Amino acid sequence: MPSPVLRADYKFTNKLILQYEENHNIISLTENGPSVKGIEEFVIGLSEMVGVEISGYEYTYKGNENISNIFICRYRSSKDRPSRWNTQTKAHSPLDLKLIGVGLDGIDVITHFHTHLSSFPLYNRLNPSGLEDGTGDIQFKKHQEIFGIKNFIILTKGYPKIYY
Repeated sequence: MPSPVLRADYKFTNKLILQYEENHNIISLTENGPSVKGIEEFVIGLSEMVGVEISGYEYTYKGNENISNIFICRYRSSKDRPSRWNTQTKAHSPLDLKLIGVGLDGIDVITHFHTHLSSFPLYNRLNPSGLEDGTGDIQFKKHQEIFGIKNFIILTKGYPKIYY
């Protein structure tokens, strides 16, 4: 199923929410399409609405410098198949290269992002989990760095991107 086109005036309809709950989505950044900032704001809003952390990746095809696509991970698995990365409030899915149609040798992953909910205590909201013991977000980052990801960020309502 193709990803819905995101416009500045999007509305969180049941159909749109279901699309992101059940499917990974790739949004192409085009001259007349959404911006990175616009998609990040959409992801924060969706995350707040459904009460689950949502993650994704910003990438480009080899030879390009600017982010060309954003991969937004589905969040349904967080409730259906809990694992160490998928719990009741967090969903960190791997980048689905089959869906992208290119191997890691064909893309550069610029950023991995995930949201922190505004319902979290402020310290937890503004910091990656695992700073003290190397688990959580910090452990996930260590497992993902082998793929050449350059930036890891937290997106949370009312604050600028938090790099870690």
